[in-house]
Amino acid sequence: MIGQDPQVAPGRMVQKRTFSLYFLLGGALLLFLFYLAFWPLVWRVVILPHVRPDKHQVRVESSTPNRVENTFLFLDKPDSSLTAYAVWQVPKEGFYHIRLTCDDNGKMLIDNRPIITLFGINAQNVGETTQWLTPGPHFLELRLDNILNQGWLRIEVAEPGQASYSFMSTDELSYLELGNIETWLDIVSWGKSFCLLGSLGLLLIWTVVFFRRWTVLIFFSLLLSLITGELFIRIVYWDGGRKTSGARGIRPSNF
Repeated sequence: MIGQDPQVAPGRMVQKRTFSLYFLLGGALLLFLFYLAFWPLVWRVVILPHVRPDKHQVRVESSTPNRVENTFLFLDKPDSSLTAYAVWQVPKEGFYHIRLTCDDNGKMLIDNRPIITLFGINAQNVGETTQWLTPGPHFLELRLDNILNQGWLRIEVAEPGQASYSFMSTDELSYLELGNIETWLDIVSWGKSFCLLGSLGLLLIWTVVFFRRWTVLIFFSLLLSLITGELFIRIVYWDGGRKTSGARGIRPSNF
């Protein structure tokens, strides 16, 4: 254009490039914050308001015959599964020793985070863990997948100061009346995966544009491939969904 300063156009290009870099970095940070806040938001806004503190029992979701005795879960037929939900009213802060025993596959989650996962055809699979818990409500999810004959699952807990295990009492459990709880848990699983992958993708683009080095590109490409592989495993095995077909075993230990 006639009369345009030749220094203006390069300056505007630098400003646009700087804005793009900040936009990509800000988007990556925002998605990562959504990843961290996804479960707490659904827990506080959607799930917790539907708790019945006056009703002390677990809620069981299953299409096959099952029985519940306090915190004992039973499946009467082979090739069957169930999922149980409750809100655990933790009485005091401290380390809780937890033991899961089941026949055959079992899984325990606290606050949407797997803490014990057992799999394999075994009449008595046993797993133990120690968790630091704060007082107040915590989301509890139990999964049982029976392969042969009858299946069962039980939870034992040693609270802070206790020297031995005792069966989890229903007095510390509150019933959940949320009708579409499985749908909300699936939303959390997929939403967190989308936010994490989106954050890593924007960070990868920002790194390539800013550094312009093939070594950095290769490094972040490998990192993104690992995350994508983990997401693929979650889809195939439904580890983030409502059924567990494969998992990691935890060997029992004494405390």
